[in-house]
Amino acid sequence: MFLKDNIVQRQVDAAQTSAGVGRARGYVETLPASTTTLDGAEALKRGDYQAALGLFKRSLAQTDGRTMKNYAGLYEAYYRSNQRNDAIQAFADLFSLGVENDNITIKFLFNVNTTSFFNNPDITAQYDIWLHQISRYLADHQECMTVVGHSSHTGSAQYNLDLSLRRAQRIRDTLASYSRGGGLRLDALGRGFEENIIGTGTDDDQDAIDRRVEFRKRACRVG
Repeated sequence: MFLKDNIVQRQVDAAQTSAGVGRARGYVETLPASTTTLDGAEALKRGDYQAALGLFKRSLAQTDGRTMKNYAGLYEAYYRSNQRNDAIQAFADLFSLGVENDNITIKFLFNVNTTSFFNNPDITAQYDIWLHQISRYLADHQECMTVVGHSSHTGSAQYNLDLSLRRAQRIRDTLASYSRGGGLRLDALGRGFEENIIGTGTDDDQDAIDRRVEFRKRACRVG
């Protein structure tokens, strides 16, 4: 997924600014860290996890290096090299920055017509890590969130609305069960297929992202 944060937004703003306008300076300042992050991504792609870790850490230490791309890269490199505790911390940092940027990119994928997770053992093996860390963060910070469920574009609108709500409720209830002190401020909402990303209705790997649960910050209700 596209990990947009404040640094990426500055790059977008600079790209949309006319030549010679001062705002481009903010973009230039992000380049050293961004270049190092890209090098880290290339090392990750070729399976050189130690090199990737060194590059992502170096980027984090640079000006404007604290980005979601870096934390996502660190998580992946730590996870692939079986450094689980470091991977857990990198994921926690990634989620925290996502909340800070109001852009929580974490998504849980589901099988067709069910509330069971998508049949990809490599992905679903990581879901338990994610859920524990999300639950811990929400308990510690008392953030208010809406857990939003989605479905692919087959079947009736009402069926998919119900299915997407049940998916959201599964994630909400799992997070609540993992909470050390309880009292998480979570709502569950089903959107059916109204917010499809792919929308093909092929019910396979191609539109798996449509069968998802994601998170949105919301204002905390008083009383």
